Amino acid sequence: MFHVEHSKSYRKKLSCGNLLTLSADKGELLLDALFRSSLLLIGLLFGTLAWCSTQSRLIAGWVEWVILEPWELTLKGKLDTGAKTSSLHAVDIEYFKRDGQDWVRFKTFNPRHKSKTLTVERPLLRDVKIKRHTAAHQERPVVTLDVCLGNRMINAEFSLIDRGRFNYPVLLGRRLLQQEKILVDASTTYTLDLDPRRCKALAKSLQPSNPN
Repeated sequence: MFHVEHSKSYRKKLSCGNLLTLSADKGELLLDALFRSSLLLIGLLFGTLAWCSTQSRLIAGWVEWVILEPWELTLKGKLDTGAKTSSLHAVDIEYFKRDGQDWVRFKTFNPRHKSKTLTVERPLLRDVKIKRHTAAHQERPVVTLDVCLGNRMINAEFSLIDRGRFNYPVLLGRRLLQQEKILVDASTTYTLDLDPRRCKALAKSLQPSNPN
């Protein structure tokens, strides 16, 4: 009798032990599955963020066509990571007052097509000193302008300078490139599509300053 009861008690303890062990094993498997799922979700999240970051970037050649809006003037632009501030070819620069504020009047054109001269008036943002290696520092007026690049409308600061001796009337500097997340491929030129009608529509939607 004692032997039978002892065997039953032993089997009962053994069964409970097995159940506890089985439960612990299942718990470990569940935790492992949750851990792996978490790693997978984290990987997918970072992958999605990286993909979105790449998609928002624009890869351009070191020379591209740009359109100065809202005047619809198409010019060649050099994308220069060595220059901090963008610049635009400008001549006959005049300072004047309008409603008590400082303004700038200037003329710009494509040096190869001088008949397409454009007179522009813009509020003066500031004057900037430009360091030159072989001459004294030069002061240039800075204004904000809208340019269309790769069917993307960009509002940025431009210093005004006579670029008649350069090949490109527009220089897009590092500040603009960083602002718009533009990567420059130095091995290519004119890689971006530029649709004047789309640029015009974008200019209207953003309601830039009216041309004089």
